[in-house]
Amino acid sequence: MNTREITNEYRLAHWAQVLSEREAGENAVAFCQRKGVSRHQFYYWQRKLREAACTELALRSGETGIKELPPPEGWALCKTDESTVNEPKMSVEIGKFSVPVSVDFSPELLKKVCGVLSELC
Repeated sequence: MNTREITNEYRLAHWAQVLSEREAGENAVAFCQRKGVSRHQFYYWQRKLREAACTELALRSGETGIKELPPPEGWALCKTDESTVNEPKMSVEIGKFSVPVSVDFSPELLKKVCGVLSELC
């Protein structure tokens, strides 16, 4: 580790300590006034700490082979099965023709397709 990395780690640790002193429900302006720091400095270090945390999580997930990390406490994990996102939700049958219709299928296009198929039957 070189001196630049050590300095960065020291600053991150210092600001993590400073920002951890923010009281529950305290807004950023009140916190900055109480600690004697500028609002810009507060948001800068908050962003830097978040970036460092995200980088660390990405490195950890790569080392352990974990593809998905659990959600933070108090959050819910919402997933969609990507293989079924565009699968038909229903099928419209006109004569011997069947038209699969998914959620994002255009109603105008469906009307036109049904009109053409009706004329063919």
